[in-house]
Amino acid sequence: LKSSLKVYQEILKRFKPENIRFFGTSSGGGQALSLCMFIRHEHNETPLPKKLILQSPGLQVPPSDAQKIKMEDLKDLKITGSAFILNSIEMSSLISSSDVLVLEDSKFLFNNAKTEGTCIINKDDGKLEIKNSQFDNNHGLDAGAIRNSNKMMIKDSEFENNFCENNGGAIYNDFDGDGEISNCLFLKNKAENNSGAIHCYTKMKISDSQFIDNHALNYAGALLNNDSTTVEISNCKMKNNSSEKAGGAIANF
Repeated sequence: LKSSLKVYQEILKRFKPENIRFFGTSSGGGQALSLCMFIRHEHNETPLPKKLILQSPGLQVPPSDAQKIKMEDLKDLKITGSAFILNSIEMSSLISSSDVLVLEDSKFLFNNAKTEGTCIINKDDGKLEIKNSQFDNNHGLDAGAIRNSNKMMIKDSEFENNFCENNGGAIYNDFDGDGEISNCLFLKNKAENNSGAIHCYTKMKISDSQFIDNHALNYAGALLNNDSTTVEISNCKMKNNSSEKAGGAIANF
């Protein structure tokens, strides 16, 4: 990292930091992220580059001693202006959170998981807030994009062409979940079982949102309200959603 820092500092002599972007794939992505963390925590007199672009980064990087001390008090996580593209996950989701996670102005594109909640799992005492973000072409077992088991708020965001092999093409609101969605677009999401866009097991409020061309092979082309859950829907548009059995737009069981 020290050698990489010296190279970056030489680049700064010729270019302004707002005109510099780091890009890395695999281990190179891990190196790019590690360098930014190294600068932020141990050389904060050096300005960071404007953007950090990572593709399937290798992130198993041991923290420094200074970072270990700070990690003991770290609870909340805020991610802004970031892109997660073409990542593949075997055992968990791309992001697993059990505390406060705030996500703004970010993109999750073409990610794949062999478990539930391809992009994000919000669990235990987690509180998830998403604003102005994009979830497109993600693929998972349950919940093509997000699986929620606690507090969740999503606004001004887009879910398009997400796919799951079971329930909830875009979002799965689990037994302990409490979700609120506003001003969002759900377009062409698909589930191989139920709930082309959203699968609800617990209460959820949905307002000022659009559900268009979502599909489920069994029930609920757009949304399934299951297990006597209270779901409140207001000022929403549902168009051309479909299912093979019942509830072309909504199934209420």
